[in-house]
Amino acid sequence: MTPGCDDVLGMAWWNGLTEKERRRWMREAGDTGRAVDAWNAFKAAPAPARKLTPKEVLVDLLGEEPFEIADPQIAALVILGRLRDAGFAVVAGEGVRLQ
Repeated sequence: MTPGCDDVLGMAWWNGLTEKERRRWMREAGDTGRAVDAWNAFKAAPAPARKLTPKEVLVDLLGEEPFEIADPQIAALVILGRLRDAGFAVVAGEGVRLQ
């Protein structure tokens, strides 16, 4: 049986956890001993509320410490270009050229 997308995501999530994090999510899942139950508990848990600064959002979206981007439109073009390069269908507005 070929694993589905959610299975692959769950395996990557589990493999990326520390032992302490694994124990936490296994307890959340009722100590079943099954990683899939821990994955489901993680997905069902409410996301922790955290307000990101604009710089943190750019770091998250750009994947690196952003250079000084004074113009938000330039940042948007960089992000759209990276999405396009990753295979997403990106439709630029009239007069917008993605590098």
